[in-house]
Amino acid sequence: MKRRIQVVLYPYIVWSLFYLLYTGITAHNLGNLHPGPLIVNLLFGTGMYHLYFMVILVWFYVLMPLWRVLVRWILKVPHSMARYLICLAIRI
Repeated sequence: MKRRIQVVLYPYIVWSLFYLLYTGITAHNLGNLHPGPLIVNLLFGTGMYHLYFMVILVWFYVLMPLWRVLVRWILKVPHSMARYLICLAIRI
């Protein structure tokens, strides 16, 4: 996990801050660098359009342990419970 953070998260934060600063300077509006909008921009990848895949990777790395637990749990429950969960997922 430490290597993934170094390879994906740090470059994403650095490049997002760079692009937010660049667009703020060119637009004469540094409002995106305030804590609230900055956090939203970093969490949802709206800093610059071509960095979206980095956010997807970060979310994937963060949610992977949850997916592993869910898959193990689903494989242990009886098939009727698995069918119920699939039907529930389709309705949502």
